[in-house]
Amino acid sequence: MRVALLTGIFPPDVGGPATHASDLAAAFEAAGHRVHVVAATDKPDLVSTADVTRFPRRWSWPRRQAAIALWLRRHRRDYDVVYATGLHLAATLGGRLARRPVVVKIVGDPAWERGRRLELTGSDFEGFQEESSRSPRLRLMQKTRDWTVGSAAAVVVPSEYLKGIVSGWADREIRVIHNGVVLPPELRAAPEAPGEERVALYVGRLVPHKRIDILIEAIAAAPGFRLQIVGEGPDLDRLETCVADQDVEDRVEFLGALDHDEVMKRMLGADVLVSASAYEGLPHVAIEAMACGLPVITTPVGGMVEVVVDGDNGRLIHDATPQSFATALRELIEAPERLVALRNGAAARSTDWRFEATASKVEELLQLVLGTTKPRAVFLAKTSLPRPLRPDQVDKIAILRRHLDPVLIGVGPPRRGWEEGAHVVVSRPLRPAALGGVLFYLRAPWTALRYSRGYRSAIVCQSPLEGAGAIIATRLRRRRHRPAVIVEVHGDWRTAGRLYGHPSRKLVAPVADAVSAWAVRRADLVRVIGDYTQNLVNEIGYGGPVIRYTAFSDFSTFMRPVVDPPDSPRVAFVGVLEPYKGIDVLIEAWAEVVRRIPGARLTVVGDGPMRPRLEKRIGELGISESVDLRGRIPRAEIADVFDSAAAAVLPSRSEGLGLVVLEAMARARPVVASNVGGIPEMVEHERTGLLVPPHDEKGLAAALIRTLEDPTRAREMGALARDAVTTRDPARDFAEGVRAMATWIGSR
Repeated sequence: MRVALLTGIFPPDVGGPATHASDLAAAFEAAGHRVHVVAATDKPDLVSTADVTRFPRRWSWPRRQAAIALWLRRHRRDYDVVYATGLHLAATLGGRLARRPVVVKIVGDPAWERGRRLELTGSDFEGFQEESSRSPRLRLMQKTRDWTVGSAAAVVVPSEYLKGIVSGWADREIRVIHNGVVLPPELRAAPEAPGEERVALYVGRLVPHKRIDILIEAIAAAPGFRLQIVGEGPDLDRLETCVADQDVEDRVEFLGALDHDEVMKRMLGADVLVSASAYEGLPHVAIEAMACGLPVITTPVGGMVEVVVDGDNGRLIHDATPQSFATALRELIEAPERLVALRNGAAARSTDWRFEATASKVEELLQLVLGTTKPRAVFLAKTSLPRPLRPDQVDKIAILRRHLDPVLIGVGPPRRGWEEGAHVVVSRPLRPAALGGVLFYLRAPWTALRYSRGYRSAIVCQSPLEGAGAIIATRLRRRRHRPAVIVEVHGDWRTAGRLYGHPSRKLVAPVADAVSAWAVRRADLVRVIGDYTQNLVNEIGYGGPVIRYTAFSDFSTFMRPVVDPPDSPRVAFVGVLEPYKGIDVLIEAWAEVVRRIPGARLTVVGDGPMRPRLEKRIGELGISESVDLRGRIPRAEIADVFDSAAAAVLPSRSEGLGLVVLEAMARARPVVASNVGGIPEMVEHERTGLLVPPHDEKGLAAALIRTLEDPTRAREMGALARDAVTTRDPARDFAEGVRAMATWIGSR
């Protein structure tokens, strides 16, 4: 594995992030991996060696970020994955340019820290997370932070506390990998018992939110302790004034920045580590203290509570005042056995923070990202995504997740977030439906583009109309940053404007036809469901790659033991009440069936805009007693509907590959259907059912009468239909289609 390790500071810089990056690089090299470090430097010019490249801090922030991103692009053949403990924006931009996965480690909120430093916000860390800033500059920092987290292949934090914070920046999985510490061999001796002189040690930056002045005032009130302050920062002058004001110059020592080994020696010589910080993610120094067997007296902020157990290996000071800290320190002077107990508690947990475990987890994550980073597929469809998702949708997502990183864009109760392991983006359907549809086709492709990764990603469009919007949106990106556009062809798209919805759609049908054909021809990949749709695609001149697939269906309910058909002449129709399903043709034909077979009964399951017209026509024909308009029913009950019938009927004017045909056949029922679209690919005429021309009321009536008047033959065809589908597994076939699509996306 070849790793580009990006860090804001790296030895000889001092600090927890520098130590972590150095230890990690050494651990990776020892494990046989190649590591090149990219860091910042105080030197005026770019410095590059075989193992480390440093960019000057004095360069402006935009220049430095751009230079690092371009370096990653230029050297993309030298590494496989980016691990960024700092320089996150440059890492993410560079990873996109280089088409390499990026894993970022977040140890704080860069927007808050820069905002405080530039005096753009006065909020504390947690308050800032809820703050709606009026500063455009601060909002840009927050959006940049959120985009970086949302765009990475994986995100790591060192504490559960930070996981909760970072989860609010982007709807994605956040992994917790605790920091670890490498102790030089000569420092691994067990901590000594406390001596007569008590030493409280502070290690960290000298900045306001660390509240070091509280520690100085506490030392003034705890005369048995000395305070050693290790670190540098802009607060030094103010803190030195505080020391003079408290008259403790002889008991407070500013040691400046020390190298890592010297800090470790100071820890082994101290009695307690102290921190009054107002905000911490999980400071490296607390982990180092525990590894050294040094108890910690601290405020219970951030991830500190995941390290320090009050009364066992340290003390948690909930009231961050000098008096509270002074009281805790005096207790250790007055009762030395308490200090011994705390040191023993810290020593007992020291092995929990060894660096070997940290390095192993990071290595495992990087290998996982490299080996199993799944292509992203953004599924764009004007279909309903209810809350909660339906059981069949949950099962479908489970299959998608085996091969892809799925994002689902649809309509329903508005929301954005993770559901069943997939990212779901749902907008409210607008009324009237025609306007809502137009707005969805105009707006949703841009949402899909936002959630695509560019490399190894695709926007999967349920119809050519969605595909047209996606193609236009993606063409505004440079070619190497574009996601692929995959168009699904479920049937003849020309029926959408003529046989669906309101009759006014016919007015725009020619335009919709032209747009759909344009989109299919320009798709990067087309998914078809059978020979019929394959021929449609070929006829308009598409010459790109084609993948066949089966639409998802949970077949388990339909493959249960067969129930014998009833003795009574019953027929079942299941489908939406739209013109393309030919339900009006069925009602006209049914009048003739009832005249020939007075006891015949038709069950219609489904709903749609044609229902009022159908009810009126049923009344006019005088067949109300023989037609049961059931409306929508739960999917689990559809098998019962087929079981209660002797045959199924599907008189469609246009059909891609109606799964309802397979479901009826699975229940051992013959199917009387139109000879259109993909239906002949499922129903074998005179063997598993009867096929008739579309729009043919008399032919449909004759086929139904023939089926109902010869129940023996109907049972034979039903048995053959059941045999024909036992070798088919729609869920398996669907998964195979997803696997093929994922392989194609991943190879781009």
